[in-house]
Amino acid sequence: MKKIIGVFFLTIMFLAGCPSFVPQVQVSDFRILSGGAEKTSVTIEEGQTIAFTANTGFENTSIVWELNNASAAITGSGEGENCSIKGIAAGSAVLTVKAWQNPDDTPVTKSVNITVITSQVTDIILTSSTVIGAGEERPLSWEIVPAWAGGASVTWSVTANAQITGGGTNIKGQSSGNAVLTAAAGGFVKNFNIEVKNPDALSNLFIYSGNTDVTNTTLEIGLYEELQLSAIITPVNNYTFFTWSSDDSAYVSVTPNGLIKGLRSTAGNPAVKIKVNASGIDREVNVTVKNPVTGIRVKFNNSEELPVNNIIWLYPGEQVNLEAVLAPAGITGDVIWSGANSEVSISASGATCTLTGGSITRFDAAPTEVRISAMNAGNSGKPVTAILRVKTQPKPIWAWERGRDHNTIAGSNLLSDGTPPSLTYTLTGRGDYTSPIPLSVFGNDIPYTSSGLKINSSNNTSGNNPDPSPDSSRSTRIAFGTNNRTNTAAIVHTPGVFNLSQIGGTVRISVDYEIIWSAGAGRNMWITVNNNQANAANSVLGTSSQALIHPITAPRGTRDTAIATVNIDDFVQRRVPGYESLQNAIIGIVLLSNGGSVYVSGIRIERED
Repeated sequence: MKKIIGVFFLTIMFLAGCPSFVPQVQVSDFRILSGGAEKTSVTIEEGQTIAFTANTGFENTSIVWELNNASAAITGSGEGENCSIKGIAAGSAVLTVKAWQNPDDTPVTKSVNITVITSQVTDIILTSSTVIGAGEERPLSWEIVPAWAGGASVTWSVTANAQITGGGTNIKGQSSGNAVLTAAAGGFVKNFNIEVKNPDALSNLFIYSGNTDVTNTTLEIGLYEELQLSAIITPVNNYTFFTWSSDDSAYVSVTPNGLIKGLRSTAGNPAVKIKVNASGIDREVNVTVKNPVTGIRVKFNNSEELPVNNIIWLYPGEQVNLEAVLAPAGITGDVIWSGANSEVSISASGATCTLTGGSITRFDAAPTEVRISAMNAGNSGKPVTAILRVKTQPKPIWAWERGRDHNTIAGSNLLSDGTPPSLTYTLTGRGDYTSPIPLSVFGNDIPYTSSGLKINSSNNTSGNNPDPSPDSSRSTRIAFGTNNRTNTAAIVHTPGVFNLSQIGGTVRISVDYEIIWSAGAGRNMWITVNNNQANAANSVLGTSSQALIHPITAPRGTRDTAIATVNIDDFVQRRVPGYESLQNAIIGIVLLSNGGSVYVSGIRIERED
């Protein structure tokens, strides 16, 4: 018994110390098959493809196929148990197959001799009709047998009563009777009997679009749209043929089978006449081509039109409604919205769409692009594309974007301390703080337009890129939440309405703007944060030289975002001689310019910490 147990343990120990056995690929197991039979040589024609399989008898085998001559080519990857070879040019090649199962093995090889011969045409099949009308011309159509010999050139000839036209690929009936059509390709020749008939007399001819008689009516199609027309005759069983034509093929083309296509808009031009003739009878239909979609504008929350390259800021779950307005005015088209991802979802129906904020992304990450594509109804014409940029961020402390809250802006003319007229507006934003905020504007400029709140400097007619429509010799400055006189002259403020000092922490102020004009180098937009004391030293960002200065020297129309980061706690704790009680100060934001004009389309205050 002890002997048996000892042998058992020795056996177990021996097996445990041995590597696992992996069978090797053997030459006797390795066959190359085609059509189920083993092959060592094959003959194929130019253009012909033949399939091979390498049968090793083992799974998980690595197999590579190689050719040594360009007479044939591997049509696939050249790896795996299956491979297809195509004959390229007359000649010979050797197909070598290498197979192995373990990475360290020496590959086992086998070969097949490939002989490629010139393709041989064995038949020509005429697929077009063998009956043609006297005076009718139409293309010939045919098939070559075998299919891989289809590249062979076919030469056509015909006896009396018909002739070959169209560069050798059309046939035209001349007079009634019989004709012999001859096809020759690659040494193969075949004849076809052709009957040439005189058209029968007709009592009437109509043009149809689908099941509708459109004879002598006007059809409207889109740019690049195709529409199939058909000709209906009476009596219906009479023999005839149809000749289609367009009186201006630069606008509307027509094929010999009556397929029309709009090539240019006919706006401002007469309709194009599409005609058909059969047995001496002519009929026509007028065709107009619609204007193509040339542009897309986007309406934001059914109110202000939003330039498509502005960013729409959302917080998770927030929704905005968009509408695509197509140009030219009055045109209809198919609109497709795309670009949804984890940051924004899209719910679209035709030209309208609802965007919903999704996952929060890093502030400095690229915005999501929502693409709007439109073309004429019926998907005709070339698509026109516009792009919106969408960013999902945490719910802001307060934010205002042109369009989103446009209808909540209210304003009045005010006089204060004998200064020139000022305009005070109320902005209702969104976010954690939604109460109306007074926004004060100093200057004679109109502060709000369809493009945003305008900030203007006093020298708006100077420089090499002046304001195209200067409307004030005085600067226009915007402030909200503060009545600091240093940077905003005399403006009106309602204490306690909005106070950054009560928020504390670090905030990020983002200002979206578009440059109207710039007086040149050194011109900037300033973002300063001030309290309600009349002292420039009380700016959160320090004096004007320490304020956030954002260059606005780029070309007119440039859009960008200026960003300032402010630690409110540091500001509140500062001590300025004469103003020791700043903890109770009203802190707000002032925007101004020193030599340029911008449209501000968005202002956001967000928590940074």
